[in-house]
Amino acid sequence: NRPDEALVERIESDLREAVRVRNRIVQCNLRLVVALSKKLSVAKQVGALDQMSELISEGTLPLIRSVELFDVSLGNRFSTYATWAVRNQMFRFLKRRDSRIDCFGGEDDLWMNRLVDDRAYPEHDERRAAQREQLVRRLMSQLSERERVVIASRFGLDGHPQGQSLNDIAQQLGLSKERIRQIVIASLEKLHEVANVSEIE
Repeated sequence: NRPDEALVERIESDLREAVRVRNRIVQCNLRLVVALSKKLSVAKQVGALDQMSELISEGTLPLIRSVELFDVSLGNRFSTYATWAVRNQMFRFLKRRDSRIDCFGGEDDLWMNRLVDDRAYPEHDERRAAQREQLVRRLMSQLSERERVVIASRFGLDGHPQGQSLNDIAQQLGLSKERIRQIVIASLEKLHEVANVSEIE
């Protein structure tokens, strides 16, 4: 049996209307996400606009989910329900961010710096230098092309003895400083998974 075309059209119309209403509710409540991100940015001294933008991005998804899951029959206010969900997600994001900074010593990873610095060996230690050079190549092969460029630039593997600043790399690649920081952290996490700590130490 062919489905009733009128029924199908009505269902599709209802779905479109539901999506429109959901989007409207989300749009009207984005100020809630922005307000919470500002408050947490001040409390956590996040400060930078690009990092505040991250908080807004993190808070938008739970806001959308709140619209989809909210049950008006329970008698709760939507703003109360959404605030709880958005704030929790932002706290989780900041916790992950803080743990990464603690782990990697801020913007730079200490073991990666040590690995790069130790490549300048005296002539009598050429064998160890060669082994370390091989390890660097093996680790770098695990990264994507963009990650390799960022890590090489950041840690002086591209001819810059001191390495380049996040700002310099960002300008060269046409990305924000915060995006470069994210790539550095993600790349170092990937490298930690394949690196044997005993080899580095």
